[in-house]
This record gives sequence, C-alpha cells and structure tokens, in this order.
Amino acid sequence: MKILDRYKISLHNIKNNKSRSILTTAIVYIISLLIIVILCIGISFANNTSEIIRKYYQTSEEPINVSYYNYGGEESTGKLDLDAYKSLVNTLDKYESIIDYSRYKYNSNGNNNVIIQEHKFPITKYIEIIEGENVSKKDSNTNNVLVSSTYAQKYYEKNNDVLKPGTLIEYEFGHHLYDYSTGIGENISKKLELKVVGIYKTIETEKNAYESNLISENNEVIIDANYLINSVPKLAYTNLEYYYNVSQTNFNEEELTNELDNFVTELNNVLPKNDPDYDSANSNALMDLKMSKLTGTIIIAVAAFLCLVLILLSIGSLANTIMISVDKNKKFIGLLKALGLNEKDLKSTIKMESITTIVLGVIFSFFTVFLFKGLIGSLNELLLSSMFSSYLSNIDYNIVFSLPIYVPIIVLVFFVFFTLLFARSSMSKIAKTDPMAVISEVA
Repeated sequence: MKILDRYKISLHNIKNNKSRSILTTAIVYIISLLIIVILCIGISFANNTSEIIRKYYQTSEEPINVSYYNYGGEESTGKLDLDAYKSLVNTLDKYESIIDYSRYKYNSNGNNNVIIQEHKFPITKYIEIIEGENVSKKDSNTNNVLVSSTYAQKYYEKNNDVLKPGTLIEYEFGHHLYDYSTGIGENISKKLELKVVGIYKTIETEKNAYESNLISENNEVIIDANYLINSVPKLAYTNLEYYYNVSQTNFNEEELTNELDNFVTELNNVLPKNDPDYDSANSNALMDLKMSKLTGTIIIAVAAFLCLVLILLSIGSLANTIMISVDKNKKFIGLLKALGLNEKDLKSTIKMESITTIVLGVIFSFFTVFLFKGLIGSLNELLLSSMFSSYLSNIDYNIVFSLPIYVPIIVLVFFVFFTLLFARSSMSKIAKTDPMAVISEVA
C-alpha cells in the first residue's frame, strides 16, 4: 500500500475519533509548551550569560588583571623576596606578549607615594609624559624613573632648580620587616640614587574603583620593580598585579581564557604560598569567563533534564490515549486486514496517526510561545538583570530571548520516539490479531 493511502487511513481514524484525537493533541500541546519554554529560557540564559561576560571584557574600561595577594604568615617562604622574584621574572618573560602593564606593593613604612612597576610593561593608560620620555623595556632593572609633575614642583621649591630629564635625585624608600620567630618588627629605610627620564601628569579621566589607586595625585615616583628589589634585597612584595591588554577588534574569548589560565597556573607554581587559601594568583576575568561557560552548560543540562522528565511522565498517558483510539477503530482495522492490509502497513498507519497528533500539538505549542515571546522574554530578562546587574550597568547590551527553530524539532523527535517505543508492544499485538476475530469482537 502506498504511503499516501496509508496516511489517508490515519486521517480517517483521527476524524472518526475526534475526542480522543483532541485529547491526545492537547496532552502533547501542554507538555511540549512547557518543554519549549524551559528549553528556550535555558538556551537564552546560557547565550546571554556568555555574551554579557564577553562584551563586558571586550568593551569595559575596567582592565583584566591577574593578582597575587600575600598575607604573610609564620614562614619566610610566604613572602616574595629576592630569590622568589628571580623565578617570577622568568615567568614574566615567557608571558611578556600578554601583559599590558603591572603594579607592585610592599610592606612600606608609611610611604604610599611610590608606584612600582615592571618597566618592561610600563603604565601608559593613565599618565601623560609632559617632558622627557616614558620608560620602556630597555629601562628594566635600571635606576631610571618617572617623576610626577607634583614631585617636580616640590623639587623646584626645595632646591630652587628646575627638575629636568637626566637629573639624578635621591629618594628614600621605607619598608617594614617582621621577624615571626621573635615577634619583633623593624622599620628600615634606604636611600637610592635615581635618574629621571621623564616627568608625567595624571590624565584626568573617570576611573573605576577597581583602578582608582593605580595612579593617584600624591604619587611621586614610578620605579622599576626589578631594580628596586635588587637594590633593597630585604624588600618583600605583598601585592602583585598584571594587567592584560584586551583586543577590541579581534576579541577571542576562548583564547583569552586559555592565556589567562596558563598564566595564572604558572604564577602559582613560582609564587610563594604560605597560606594556600589566600596566597595565590587569580584573575576575576578568568573566573568570570569560566563561570559563564560552566553556568551555561549547567543551565542547559538542567533544562534538558527537566524536559526529559516531563516527556517520560507524559508518555505513558499519551501512549495509552493512542492505543484507546486504536481500540475504538478495531472494526475498521479488522475490515482493512480482511481486505489484505498486512501487519507492516497496519503498524505504519497507526504510527502516522500518532505522529500527526503529536506534530499538531508541538506546532500549536511553538506558535503559542512565539505569540507570547515578549512575555517569556521579559521573565528571562528579569532573571539575567538581577544576576548580572553589575556587568550590565557598564556595557550597552540588550538581552535577547532566543526561540531556535531546532527546539520544537527536538521536542517532536523525542515525543515521537518515546511514544512509539512505549506503544510498540500494543501495536504489534493489534497488528497480529486475526481480522475475523476483531470483526466478531466489535460486531
């Protein structure tokens, strides 16, 4: 028997059992409506989460940084001293291409006027060189420094002489040493002769709280970290930060994640760890990028699990409804078998009937979601806005509700598969029934 003929028979059965067909379609409609809504919200949430984080780090003025905070402890190995710094420098050389600029802090003796950086990664974003030149890689591990215009003014007032690039100045560095074995602390200071290569002023830009302490008005000297720790061997850095230069034109989220992950891992291999819960390198951007990917995967997995549970819970009643509909058509089926309809064609006819009602239910549910897309999307927007408000406030981003065409197709495939699977034994039993017995039974 031709496919078209079998399909005509299935349509006849649907029309002949309108109430059962409507009930079957209604069951499919309600369940598939819930499933499509859950899947679309899950997919939209995952896509928007990834896109929000991606756009935030691509366009935000807040820099991506890798930080190390050392909280001290009872062991001297908990400090970034000269020996540990030598290992660190090798790692920095390896990752030189991804570091934009750097910043260091140490246990200072009330001296907050010094900016310590690696001269091979000079700060350029928040300062303007008004005389001389900026430091560069060639100035690494030298006494070449930048001084602020404020310091230059103080120098003039004290010495009655104009400070110019090339001038040698004497600057005192105070730091605090604490002996954990004796419990005694000591303030130490050392004067260093420095060569001024440039005079800078702070660029008047609105900075985020994240970077508000990078360049402040009271800073006087920008000195090389390599030179300083070699000149003052007892100096112990307690805070390290490296800033990553993000490409806004060729932004690659996967590449950024891998680079940051490798960099953080290697820093943790060379930096001292007195307390593993605190003394470790980390990156907010790296955590956010990993979080967005993990969150998206979890949300979609949970949505898929809920949808599978809904399908499995509904398949039993759906299969029974279809079999009841078939049972109502026993006389008609018996007549068809008596006229020569074989088991294969009969099964095919029943399957077509089932698939038709399922397709109608899924199509109606998809169009319902489409019609109320704005309402469902607002729920998704509310959820994302509450969770990512700090990111959304810094970027221009419109939350998008996704309604992929493949979602109803997936729902349809699963419905058909599980329905026919559950009804397989019943269909085989009906298909093998003797036609005369069926006619006699319903006569």
